Amino acid sequence: MKKKLLFALCALLVVLGLAGCSINAETTISFTNPPKATYASTETYQSFMDGVTVKVGNGVADTQYTLTQILGVEGVTVTLDGSAISSDKWGVGTHTLVVTYQTVHCDFTFVVTDATSTEQPVGKVEPSYTWYTASATSLTIATAGELVGFANIVNGLAEGITQDDFEGKTVKLSADIDLTDVAWTPIGQGPRKYSSDIASRSLSAVTTVFRGTFDGQNYTIKGLSNKSYQPSLVDETTYANSNGIVVRGYTFGLFGRAENAVFKNLKMTKVSIDGEITFNGKLYCGDSIGAVLGYSWGNVTFENIQVGAEGDMASISGYDGIGIICGRAYGADSGDNKALIMTNCKGYGNSTSGTGKTCKASGLVGYSAKKLPSTLTNCYYKGTVSTTSHAYITLEKIYLNAGSNDMTQTGCSSDATLVLLTPAA
Repeated sequence: MKKKLLFALCALLVVLGLAGCSINAETTISFTNPPKATYASTETYQSFMDGVTVKVGNGVADTQYTLTQILGVEGVTVTLDGSAISSDKWGVGTHTLVVTYQTVHCDFTFVVTDATSTEQPVGKVEPSYTWYTASATSLTIATAGELVGFANIVNGLAEGITQDDFEGKTVKLSADIDLTDVAWTPIGQGPRKYSSDIASRSLSAVTTVFRGTFDGQNYTIKGLSNKSYQPSLVDETTYANSNGIVVRGYTFGLFGRAENAVFKNLKMTKVSIDGEITFNGKLYCGDSIGAVLGYSWGNVTFENIQVGAEGDMASISGYDGIGIICGRAYGADSGDNKALIMTNCKGYGNSTSGTGKTCKASGLVGYSAKKLPSTLTNCYYKGTVSTTSHAYITLEKIYLNAGSNDMTQTGCSSDATLVLLTPAA
């Protein structure tokens, strides 16, 4: 086993997300109708300019403009990919739109696809619900459209279908699914907390959470990323994190939030998740991010899970609670201990936290706490963990930053580098 311990002598700059957004009390700017995640190349530049709307305000009154109209507003600049917007920049590829009004700005990254290509359009997957029957206890998914439909049902966004957390049900894969360049919305999306009140960590009263069993049946999900992810507009609350810093946090992974859930027999490849994103003029911080699951409450089981592989290192970064398989797992605020059980799981990839005072990252599970003893059996991690949280993480416990919880590991091994970041002042 090859192990290395690297102590950082100074804070490392962590570059996160697509772009930033700054807002002050007097001057504001936000998208009222943001760009679509995906456009076809047959859609015109002018339809894009007339379809996107922006609201600007001066603390007294707000005015809404299309992009075409706002070009004539004093104090406003609009850029596409870093320079003045123009029709000759419209073409196939990934683009970043930035609208600046005086001292504030908002931005959005979108994709233009080749409409003549026979490949599935990047980022655009129509949800399918034909696989779903509310009374069934075992359901099967075979396509990206059905996986998007699954997310919509848990998130309460499936038109004509009552929201379902799948408690007592098993959802199985029956084929490999490619999410490359799909604008993915996590199954059970939302923040891990809704206020600075410590009790808000519990998911027991939250409906849009996965509470079932997900069985990948040894199939592979490829290409998960948070590129062009649009957080729910209802999740506008901010909260104080463990550093006392107020953030607007979001969870991310194939699943965003789960309670008393089981995940098994799944492979994930080509995973790339960057922590900070700006949507509708607001900055969201990645708080609980993992390839399979962002945030867990109560019991959680991972069995026969593999993320990444030799030559395919996952890249997962965020502000706090960052792991290759799961970001953060909490047990309970009171009552009996819950349990985190991880068996025959492998993670290949690099996990990186922010540079706050106690920002946590680890190999397989970024952080666990609140009456959640863990048992890891025959697990393996390869990669680099970069974190400012030094208290509980060592190379011997690289798989999981267990905080003050008990952790038992049997037959586990690693080939890991631990980078201890110096917290930012």
